[in-house]
Amino acid sequence: MSLIYTTNDNKYALELFYDIHALNPRDFRNLGTMVCYHKKYKLGDQQAENTGLYTGWAEWLKSEVLSMKKSGVVYLPLYLYDHSGLAINTTGYHCRWDSAQLGWIYVTKSKLKKTGIKEEDAEALLVEEVDRYDHYLQNQFLGYNLKTVNEKNSGALIDTRSGFYGDSAKENIKRALGNTFSYLIEGWEP
Repeated sequence: MSLIYTTNDNKYALELFYDIHALNPRDFRNLGTMVCYHKKYKLGDQQAENTGLYTGWAEWLKSEVLSMKKSGVVYLPLYLYDHSGLAINTTGYHCRWDSAQLGWIYVTKSKLKKTGIKEEDAEALLVEEVDRYDHYLQNQFLGYNLKTVNEKNSGALIDTRSGFYGDSAKENIKRALGNTFSYLIEGWEP
């Protein structure tokens, strides 16, 4: 655990840290399915098969996914940046040596119908899933410890949580701390 922010008011202390043991968000229920292929890494939900049979990812998608999903598919490309760490997005990177398309994220229209999600909202939700996975790959999930403070400046643990990421991390931590303790995070700027 590497602390990135600590504060106390002589009664309570708040510690923020990067959670290097965060759970993989792809291990939970997701709207989209990430199908990836990389020689060195096992990423996403499924490993793409038969990639050598096609001239590129577009042809692979057409044969391996679109032709088999009769209800239709909403899909976005996945790109990987691999240089002193991994980053993933749906728009690509401007480095032709350390980045390339990794695969696709998709959701079937029948799944959208079952979940009650509108087709026009699907792309934004898929991008959000990729963003969450990107933060996970970069070890950028935040957590906090809330403790009491005693004369030795350490005390009993009151609460600990993790899984906060991105632009909404501060607001989500504030919400998790509740009205009683949310003032402790006011001084932190992400």
